[in-house]
Amino acid sequence: MGLIGYSFGAPLAIKIASDNPDIIDRLVIVSAIVNTTAIRHKYKTRTEICKTLHLGWLIKRRTRNMFKRYSEALVNSEISDFLTDYGNMLEKTDEQVLLDTIYDIMHIDWTPYLDKIKNKKVLVVNSTKEDKLFREQARIIRLKLNHDMSMYLDGNHSDFLLKPDDDVLKQILDFLDC
Repeated sequence: MGLIGYSFGAPLAIKIASDNPDIIDRLVIVSAIVNTTAIRHKYKTRTEICKTLHLGWLIKRRTRNMFKRYSEALVNSEISDFLTDYGNMLEKTDEQVLLDTIYDIMHIDWTPYLDKIKNKKVLVVNSTKEDKLFREQARIIRLKLNHDMSMYLDGNHSDFLLKPDDDVLKQILDFLDC
């Protein structure tokens, strides 16, 4: 089975693949953050403040707004139903669980999990206009996996969702044998 992880979902996909080696044999990592020591301090500070002040509602509102923006931009696309379903699932999510998850993503070094997936087929996908942080993360992933099975998308970080390219999606699905 294959799995795709995008942005902060990529470390979770890496962990799922490393914890389930008999189930997940192919992995697509899109614009990933795996070495959280490289994340700008302000993001870590924001999550620490939210956690300390029990502001899970604020994280939920921000995430809800992000998915609303994506859904509006992708009306009538192949993934608009997925985003709607995800948004509905988000509405049912406990605020503290969401906050704890985002906090953990921001504070865990995910690179050791890469060692556990070296024998898997892994495709590393980045946008051509990614900022330095994402380019460095992709370099770390490629070094840890000791390969360069890569794909580059035109545009910036959010274009993978906001401006999906049919050819790129077809290549990813072919890689996953879908």
